[in-house]
Amino acid sequence: MTTELPQSLGLARGVFVENQARAEAPAILGGAAKVALGNALMVRNTLSAQSGQAATIEGDDLELANSSIVDNATGGIKLPTTGQQARVVNM
Repeated sequence: MTTELPQSLGLARGVFVENQARAEAPAILGGAAKVALGNALMVRNTLSAQSGQAATIEGDDLELANSSIVDNATGGIKLPTTGQQARVVNM
């Protein structure tokens, strides 16, 4: 989880396999930070307590390119309902 200060997370060829979180975002919980992933692989991530609202990646500003989100127990991408943005290419 990133803090509320202006931050960013950029990662190329990140692999997130079989992570387990308690309640939200077993791969990445970006918060207000800009999160940019290229050629990332997110597979078989789970939650210890299932929630119908959770997703593998959560954040306010997500950018994903050439990445795969496959076979996770949670949904794929989650944005808050406050009109934030996600840019997705070659998913």
